[in-house]
Amino acid sequence: MTKTIFYFDSVNSTNDEAKKLVENHKVMSGLVISDHQKKGRGRFGNNWVSMKGNFMGSAFFPVRNYNSIDKLQYEVLKIILNLFVIITKKNNFKIKSPKILYGGSVNAVNIKGLRSIKACSGYLVGGASLKAKNFIEIIKNYYN
Repeated sequence: MTKTIFYFDSVNSTNDEAKKLVENHKVMSGLVISDHQKKGRGRFGNNWVSMKGNFMGSAFFPVRNYNSIDKLQYEVLKIILNLFVIITKKNNFKIKSPKILYGGSVNAVNIKGLRSIKACSGYLVGGASLKAKNFIEIIKNYYN
């Protein structure tokens, strides 16, 4: 995995910069960091509060096999750890094993495929749980 770090003083969003690198410059992996985000956002376009002094960054890389995503996340964490060591001149950071919760569109149809992802620790069920019948189907399909 390429370990290139792209630094910006200020951006609208580190996610947008990562997307531009992939689409416009064919860069397939890296870490985009910035001191300031004007329009940072989280998943599904939710606002992301970007307070001065916080770490703002987006790691990006191709995922070919979701069963190995935990290894990829570990590699990204190592890159970020090395960055912190360089910036702070301290070497007392530790990496904990990430817990992966799938928070996409979980439903009764895709839950069987999702449960085959060994690195996934759990699922966040949103709109599909609004109707008890649909939620029960998800649970049944997970265990069958």
